[in-house]
Amino acid sequence: MPLLTPRGIEAALRRLPDEEIDMALRERLFAAAWSLGIVHYATGSDAAHALATAAGLDVRLAADPDDLKSTMQRLFSRRLNWLSSAFLQSRMPGWSAKIRLTPWQGVCAFLCLAIASAALVTVPGAIFRMTAALVISLFFLAVIALRILSAMPLPRVRTAKPAAILPVYTVLVPLFREISVLDQLLDALDSIDYPALGSKRRKFYPAE
Repeated sequence: MPLLTPRGIEAALRRLPDEEIDMALRERLFAAAWSLGIVHYATGSDAAHALATAAGLDVRLAADPDDLKSTMQRLFSRRLNWLSSAFLQSRMPGWSAKIRLTPWQGVCAFLCLAIASAALVTVPGAIFRMTAALVISLFFLAVIALRILSAMPLPRVRTAKPAAILPVYTVLVPLFREISVLDQLLDALDSIDYPALGSKRRKFYPAE
């Protein structure tokens, strides 16, 4: 399989749209060449090659992992810094360490404090101490279980298949005094499944 030069890697990466850049950074898989409407992909690792093969993509080129990594760091340093520092904050703020207490956590903490205060007043002292000791013991057992789970190897997760880049086509259908078959024709055009998740637009150009 031909190996891309560092200049070829840079030229291919500069042509990628934003969504393709994210895929290249994540999977080490990117579109490198086009011919007759077919996209030829390049891979920078064995895992990327296996992923592209499983997705049915046309892999014709390879990139040296070190050259690909250095080129990506040079071209997309800001994006990489953002992905490593602010991705969770912007996309999933509830999982970000910047937010110390989410609204739901605050509500739960307030309810627990209210229940504990009410129990302290209404429940006898021995029962309250026994219940508090049980709750604290369960909490520490949960912390120990979390540490044990953190030491275990991560489960293997199947990576989502990247979407193939399909060319855009325009279908021109001339009509002249054929209004009786217009509905049938539009239904047939709408039933064309290319691409499966694509968008279709209708435009009518009246004859002059």
